[in-house]
Amino acid sequence: DNRVTVTTTTAGDVPLDNVATTRTVHVRPDLAVSVAFTPIPAAAGEANSLLVSYRNNGSGMARATVLTVDLPTAITLTTIPSVCQRNVQQLVCALGDVAPATSGELRIGFILPVTIALDHLTAQAVIVTATPELSTAQGDNTANATVAIVRPNPFVLLHGPASIVGQGSVFAYTIDYGNRYHRRPTQTRAAADTVLELELPADVQFVGASLSPSTRNGQRLRWNLGTLNAQTAGRIEVVVQTNVPAGTVLPATARISTVTPADDPVDNVATLTVSVVPPPSTIGRATGELQVAIRSTLDPAMHDANQTNGVYLSEGAAITWPAGEVLDLTPQLATVTFADEPLPWPYAYQVRVVGWSLATIEVGKQRFDPRAADSRGVAGCREGIRPTLKPQLLTGCIYGYLGGRSRDQLRAIVLREHDLNDQVHLYWGRPPTPAMRSDVYLYTTDVLDQVRLTIQLELEVQIVNQAPGSIGGIPLPPVPVVPLPDPARQLITEQVNVTLLAPRSLVAPGN
Repeated sequence: DNRVTVTTTTAGDVPLDNVATTRTVHVRPDLAVSVAFTPIPAAAGEANSLLVSYRNNGSGMARATVLTVDLPTAITLTTIPSVCQRNVQQLVCALGDVAPATSGELRIGFILPVTIALDHLTAQAVIVTATPELSTAQGDNTANATVAIVRPNPFVLLHGPASIVGQGSVFAYTIDYGNRYHRRPTQTRAAADTVLELELPADVQFVGASLSPSTRNGQRLRWNLGTLNAQTAGRIEVVVQTNVPAGTVLPATARISTVTPADDPVDNVATLTVSVVPPPSTIGRATGELQVAIRSTLDPAMHDANQTNGVYLSEGAAITWPAGEVLDLTPQLATVTFADEPLPWPYAYQVRVVGWSLATIEVGKQRFDPRAADSRGVAGCREGIRPTLKPQLLTGCIYGYLGGRSRDQLRAIVLREHDLNDQVHLYWGRPPTPAMRSDVYLYTTDVLDQVRLTIQLELEVQIVNQAPGSIGGIPLPPVPVVPLPDPARQLITEQVNVTLLAPRSLVAPGN
């Protein structure tokens, strides 16, 4: 403030206007700047902006004002204000004179590359003027801003059996998927129109999935997952069955994709190869351990209430029998083995007995075809039960086999006395030829010591996958793999030696 006072020694002066004051105001600018990214957070692969706002909060004009903006690296500028000049990653903007209480805003447009490696952006703005500012007013002449970068990251993992599978085996693929930016999970962006696909191997059949596919085109399954929110995950189980035949490897591929930009494709594809153990290409030669079940109507055990104690099972393929007595006989396989066993897991032989035949009879140093006339002149195969399946290899007189539905049940579970009524009936004695039932093969000879019977058994043989797995919790039956489409047939030929003894009684034979 300035003050002027006037005085006089002359009396009578009125002092009301003897003092005058004036005030001089000192004006100064007070610039401020702020900077902000928009939108927040910044999305990789999308358009973004940097807003730089400025204002003169002072009382004086800010002459020749300049705004300098240091931009983030690795961005692509799309909009530069006309007052700005670019120098690499810096903009120098000439604002001219900024009057008091005047503000303005510069919008700088840019795009974040989809492949940007940064997780944050940082920018700085500095405003200066040629007009001096008080030091206390310069604290807001510099501003900084940081923004997080978000991006989608759909990923997929594919899992399968821990061990090899066989032809015909059922197994499951497990698809784990999600949307998670692993380095900074909180900076994960939702993935729009997400699509998950599984390309199945050519040698499998699709059985079902825990989440039904949206579409299926051949071996390609597709799930339209829609928008996959940030940090979400899911799992799909896909059940398949290996073809028969099949190759030794089953390659599968899972893929996931989104239309949202900036997804890193490094974990968008998962591959898995499941190994298939091949079965043997040929059937091994079968051998068997033969026993015979025998019965005599002259046995007292045949006439009691027990229906099984009149049937006897030999220890091997040799028996003794009294001459002059009808022998009721049927073969029983104790075991069947194959030259190439054990087979690689999960394969095994499946065996069924088609039927059996009496091929030849040797007695008294003579060999007889049972189809030819016996000692009483009766020719042809005697009546009896016939096989359900049509034999292909058996010769001689053919009969149905008791038991033999599977390898685990080669022998009949229970042999009752009447089961042998429809099997083979044999008689050996010295001449003359006695009267005899029509269903008996009768041979007389002067030499009665040894009899040799040639027995044939026809097998239906197939290699199967014995543990194919289950569908819906229901175990699958064994799956045939070799040969296809029909099982192989094999013939087991064994000799049954009968040592003849003197007749047990004088009861007339055949009664």
